[in-house]
Amino acid sequence: GFDDDPSTVAYLRYLFTKKQYTAAAADWSAHLASREPPVNDGYPVKTAVFNGGFEYASAQSPFDWQFDAIKNILVTRDEAVHHEGNYSMRVEFSGNDNPEYRDLHQTAVVTPGRYRLDAYLRTAAITSAEGVRIMIQGLPSGVVLAETEALKGTNDFAPLSATFEVPLGTAMVDIRLARH
Repeated sequence: GFDDDPSTVAYLRYLFTKKQYTAAAADWSAHLASREPPVNDGYPVKTAVFNGGFEYASAQSPFDWQFDAIKNILVTRDEAVHHEGNYSMRVEFSGNDNPEYRDLHQTAVVTPGRYRLDAYLRTAAITSAEGVRIMIQGLPSGVVLAETEALKGTNDFAPLSATFEVPLGTAMVDIRLARH
């Protein structure tokens, strides 16, 4: 009976423990429609990714952008620099080390078939040999299904895409910003 973000997210996490991913996605969509004002960014009919433009503050739902606080890495919604809409997500590395990073991510329920991910990424002074990219992993296996080209150095918003096949037995994909 309580239709707020914390209650809904707790319920979605419960459904995940029961492996009821499709029901969880439907409940998340219903919750978004019940918000005041309702949230409608084409999810899940036009896109499997919710809040792709970071227009809404994260509810930390499995179907929304999630990230953890990590030493020397700052993750914030940015209203000053954005490709379209009013926001982007900024990930700042301290420059004191060269960490593996995969902590900004979102889960999407999928069915077997062919998919395409399109994204825009902007970089400033990325010095690691591997750069940063978008990675798609199948769940529950964790197998990497695709990665976009890696960006290094300084780049204005650049279009990145990856086409990938979701195999039988894969119920979801995890979309991650990755720095190897």
